[in-house]
Amino acid sequence: MPVIPAQYMQSNLSQPVNLMTNEETLLLACIKLLTLHHPGDHQSNRYYLAVKTSIVAFEVNGQLSFHLLQAQILVLIYEYGHAIYPSGYLTLGSCSRYLTALGIYGPKLPKASTEWTDFEAQRRLWWSIYVIERTMAISRPCEPLLLAEPDENDPLPSDDTSWIQQENSMSTESSKDWVIPMERQTSIQLTLLSPVTTRMGGFQLLVHATYLLSKAIQCASERQQGLQIPDERYVQLIRTVEALMAVLEIERQSAIVAVGMPRNILNRKTNRLLAMEAQKEALQDTNEWSSSFWDCFSPTKTCALAWCCPCALLGRTSSRLEDPALKEYSYMNGDCCIYAATHYCYLCWVPLMMKRREIRRHFGIGGSSCNDCILACACPCCLLMQQEKEVEAQYVRLQSGYQAPAGMEYPQ
Repeated sequence: MPVIPAQYMQSNLSQPVNLMTNEETLLLACIKLLTLHHPGDHQSNRYYLAVKTSIVAFEVNGQLSFHLLQAQILVLIYEYGHAIYPSGYLTLGSCSRYLTALGIYGPKLPKASTEWTDFEAQRRLWWSIYVIERTMAISRPCEPLLLAEPDENDPLPSDDTSWIQQENSMSTESSKDWVIPMERQTSIQLTLLSPVTTRMGGFQLLVHATYLLSKAIQCASERQQGLQIPDERYVQLIRTVEALMAVLEIERQSAIVAVGMPRNILNRKTNRLLAMEAQKEALQDTNEWSSSFWDCFSPTKTCALAWCCPCALLGRTSSRLEDPALKEYSYMNGDCCIYAATHYCYLCWVPLMMKRREIRRHFGIGGSSCNDCILACACPCCLLMQQEKEVEAQYVRLQSGYQAPAGMEYPQ
């Protein structure tokens, strides 16, 4: 969690310990705690117990500051990573109360005369606790949450490059007349509804993914309580999650940004359960094929391949489902061999029917197994053409970018 300014770490936490304040010493100890490996249980970890005791001592003495909240967040990450319960839940509650005591009620902070660094650090503190709380809430979706759900127009944290470079370029002297450059104002003003782009940093993508996770937790909670949930909410949520994951996959393949943590958030079991239930109940007869079944003469190369070597076209379609960019594409894959083997037994319609059903379920296209069987027997070439063009069209749509307002609004 990038919540500690780089300039502060370089100028304050790199000096000798005897020159540090008590809060700086505690913050440095919390950073070291995350780097230590303790083979035993937490009860025998003297370093962890010393840090917890120091935090309680600060609270008893009536001290309250942003540095103490940063230290609490680091301890919370340690406790969550080592499954230290119920201490982790209690630390989470303490962090949420710290936010209230410091006047941080959400990511949309009131304008103040402080420097942009301090202003951005406060926003990142709120988002960090929000991310951790929603992640911990996966196992207990019905439990009440401490932090309120952010608004779709609430600002995201700044991108990581501006966060780090601004720290390095700032002078050590405080200036109330400091003006944010225009290009950095744009990054700060990004909201939850802003389209995901390759310029976003890892923390911004993490916040996006966690917001979707929070929506999934809300749906799971309402379902467990027996409440009726409109199908439109399921459809919107699943499409938004799939679109964001597709963008993250493209960025991962391009090695533009690190997207491992947001992908892990989206892959949580709550979203898996939601997708399994929602695709059965809400994605029935919601989409249509992008091309007609009888539109099998264009493009010419694909038509020729479907007529002369249908097993190769089926193999390419199957590869495109797993690897949309076809970077590791091979004609001779499993589906190609299965089709070739069943063709000589007059059973080639079986893999075609199964592949069509897989594509329908993957993209939420209406239809039935009976209809798939009839079309596979009637004209295998037309079926192969329609499937190939559909998968390719879906990939082109995802490549155009994640456009949240245009048909993929977040569920209310």
